[in-house]
Amino acid sequence: MLRRILAVPFLLAMGSCLADAAPTPTEMGVARELAELRARTLSDVRYDVRLSVPDERARPVTGETVVRFRWNDPRGRDLALDFLEPAARVRSVEANGTAVPWRPVNDHVVIPAAALRADAENELRVIYAAGDEALNRAADFLYALFVPDRHHFSLPVFDQPDLKARWRLELNVPAVWVAVSNGAEERVEEAGHGADSNSARRVYRFAETKPIPSYLFAFAAGRFTIEESELDGRRMRMYHRETDARRIARNREQLFELHRTAVTWMEQYTQIGYPFDKLDFVLIPSFQYGGMEHPGAIFYRQEGLLVDESATQTDLLNRASMIAHETAHMWFGNLVTMRWFDDVWTKEVFANLLAAKIVHHSFPDLDHDLRFCLAHHPGAYAVDRTAGANPIRQPLDNLREAGALYGPIIYDKAPVLLRQLEQWVGELTFREGVREYLRRFAYGNASWPELIEILDRRSAQDLQAWSRVWVEEAGRPTIQVEREATEGGTRFTLRQLDPAGRGRVWPQSLGVAVPEGDGIRLYWIELSEQPVVLELAGEPAWILPNGGGLEYGLFRLDPVSRAALLEGVAEIAVERVRGEAWLTLWDAVLEQEIPPVRFLERVLATLAAERDEQITEWLLATLRTVYWRLLPDVERGRRGQGVELALWNGARGAATPTLRSAYFSAWQDVVESPDGVARLRRLWSGEEVPPVRLAEPDRTRLAAALALRAAPGWMDVLDQEEGLIGNPDRRARFTFVRPALSADPSDRERFFLSLADLDNREREPWALDGLAYINHPLRAGHARAFIRPSLELLEEVQRTGDIFFPGAWVDATLSGHNRPEAAEAVAAFLAEHPDYPPRLRGKILQAVDLVDRAARMVHGWKG
Repeated sequence: MLRRILAVPFLLAMGSCLADAAPTPTEMGVARELAELRARTLSDVRYDVRLSVPDERARPVTGETVVRFRWNDPRGRDLALDFLEPAARVRSVEANGTAVPWRPVNDHVVIPAAALRADAENELRVIYAAGDEALNRAADFLYALFVPDRHHFSLPVFDQPDLKARWRLELNVPAVWVAVSNGAEERVEEAGHGADSNSARRVYRFAETKPIPSYLFAFAAGRFTIEESELDGRRMRMYHRETDARRIARNREQLFELHRTAVTWMEQYTQIGYPFDKLDFVLIPSFQYGGMEHPGAIFYRQEGLLVDESATQTDLLNRASMIAHETAHMWFGNLVTMRWFDDVWTKEVFANLLAAKIVHHSFPDLDHDLRFCLAHHPGAYAVDRTAGANPIRQPLDNLREAGALYGPIIYDKAPVLLRQLEQWVGELTFREGVREYLRRFAYGNASWPELIEILDRRSAQDLQAWSRVWVEEAGRPTIQVEREATEGGTRFTLRQLDPAGRGRVWPQSLGVAVPEGDGIRLYWIELSEQPVVLELAGEPAWILPNGGGLEYGLFRLDPVSRAALLEGVAEIAVERVRGEAWLTLWDAVLEQEIPPVRFLERVLATLAAERDEQITEWLLATLRTVYWRLLPDVERGRRGQGVELALWNGARGAATPTLRSAYFSAWQDVVESPDGVARLRRLWSGEEVPPVRLAEPDRTRLAAALALRAAPGWMDVLDQEEGLIGNPDRRARFTFVRPALSADPSDRERFFLSLADLDNREREPWALDGLAYINHPLRAGHARAFIRPSLELLEEVQRTGDIFFPGAWVDATLSGHNRPEAAEAVAAFLAEHPDYPPRLRGKILQAVDLVDRAARMVHGWKG
């Protein structure tokens, strides 16, 4: 009562002395204007966070955050602390030991300037009920995931990347739980029973961290098992929820060794020791991302790191790449962080580029140039060929839009261009520039222009001009090849075109591959505004302008080269060139220069003779796309058994276990014939020995395949499978998605309608799995009715979901469709929403591109 009485004259006095103060920008989210104001007026930020996690999932986590900082705002503006729904969640606020009349404004707790000390240390203490939005709570575990701007969804904070802070954390949890955070454990105490708890409690206190941004602060707690390893003085711990001891034993040492290899390589490359105090990692079932680079506590999707004996070569490579990627982030993103999320791509591009280099050491016999090409070009092209293509670097006014910046352009296109840049300026110059960047901005923030300035000083090239077209502009150039017979041989003209008709020029080096005798010769050319002419002796069967492996664009071959490559691609001895040739032929299919049926025939004719496992896996993946999306139903029915037989023979006869697994997965995906479905049933039940060793997740996938095909007894299969799944996390996932697998349309409709409820989208990978099941090509006719309502949910999905969820949502919605009606449903939605958020519109246009192309190729659609 006394505090409330005293607050009134205090507020009146504050109003009289600050009447002329400029207003604090407090729109929803974290606006750039607010972030820049705080970056100018705040420094030396430290947080002490205390959280109590109740025994029951339904009750809120309660917290107290003490934030200390220096503040100096000459204009006397109020201070905004970010926190979602503050009016409902904040219990009290103190500034420098005194209760203050704070105001809830949008996503902010606004503190009166009169309560703060200018040019001195200040302390705010906030007691609150934490929001569940970013705490990812389950019955027996939780984990915080705050990237890019979701920290303030659950805890009060200055939620921007350039206010790096030191963090302390205290977690009060059930005594049967363990906990992990960025800092090392200082103390773990048994706390008896809490006032509102029926069980014993345990308190974890974690040491103060090095300076890190708000999005990297993290913790996980729950029923996890801990594995430990120490080698050469480096101690690591792995937290997991896997119940199959054999899976852990099969993967444990490899996971620790992959982390050790990555850290050692990064220390040597950067000449900077591991920048943080410890390295633990947490395997989380159905984690939203492949991984998240929290310093001291990396989070991974458990399914991606604990591979089974049925793993393909791509599975193993992806695991190694993921670990290398997240480890590289300790330097790129964590040690040096972007100032604002418009440069989020800088941390991702370096993590992917350096991960590709790190993986060399774990797979020394692999063609890594081919690996880089197949890992990056297809994903980047899948966006850049669409009407929804976006630049690498995009403007960003508010962090609530930051999640929409992520996608293949950042993760796939940018690494290709950074490798081009490395090649252009020289590997040594590039590495020395990167080292200077890391030293200069260590534990601080930097922007892409600051990195380019460092490299520009060391290079004779015009990197600013290079950056403007490759980084600031969307799309890819078209490189057109023209052939002309001459008296002494053949003249090839390579011409660069801007598909948007704006006259843009993308400077790059092309390695033009030409067959000579039994080998391949590369002619290196610099392509810019003027066409380049190659005068060659004789009449080469073909030329491939992207034979160097790093070229980027739509490469339109002359008709003679295109036909010769399609017929003879398998005979190209150089794996990288052979891989690039296949990618170029696939582009030609999508540009309607090669009929899909003809492409399928050539893939089937060459698969058995293909010598490189990476190319084989890419061909198998592309074959599935052609089979389901680019063939008329009648044509698929006519060729289906032949495709099944080729894949089954591959699964039985492939030379390596990983390749047999790749063939088996492809076979399982395309099976439609009665004999094939009967074999699926025998494999699931154990009546027939499979060509690969199956683990529990593999058997579950067989059960799903049977249900999708409405095989006789499909319901019994699902009943039995649910009872057979031993791991509780995998069983919970199966129970959730089971209605989406049903052959009964009404079950699938109820499942789709249930996704409108936020609670049913909390486990995002589960929701996406179910959405993909109901939109499977075999269910597409029924699922077309879901396209419009799914798009209508997209804005809410973005508002409530994590980074990759909106794009993955629309991808899953359209994943099985190829008919004009589906394309028209999307076109009508966009036409009726002319003011739709541009980045979400871009995600839709990216996802619908293959639907549009398929509708034209398969059904003659003119839209």
